[in-house]
Amino acid sequence: MLTLFLVYVNALCRRIVIGIVGLGTWWNRTVSGESGATTTEYALILALVVVVLIGSLSSLGAVLQERLQEIIAQIQGAG
Repeated sequence: MLTLFLVYVNALCRRIVIGIVGLGTWWNRTVSGESGATTTEYALILALVVVVLIGSLSSLGAVLQERLQEIIAQIQGAG
C-alpha cells in the first residue's frame, strides 16, 4: 500500500516538474524574438485601455450617482 502511494506521489511530482519546465520553455519562446515584442506591445495597449476604462467608468459612476440622488429627492419631494 505504501509502495503504491509512493509511486503515485513520484508520478505526480514528475508531472509537476514537466509542467514547470514547459512553462519556462513557453515563456522563453514568447519573450524572445519578434513574437515576444508583439506580445509586449499588445500587453501595453491592453493596460492603457484598462486604465482609460477605469477612469471613464469612475467618472460615469459619479455622474450616475448624482443623477440618481436628484431623482430620489424629486420623488421624496412629490410624496
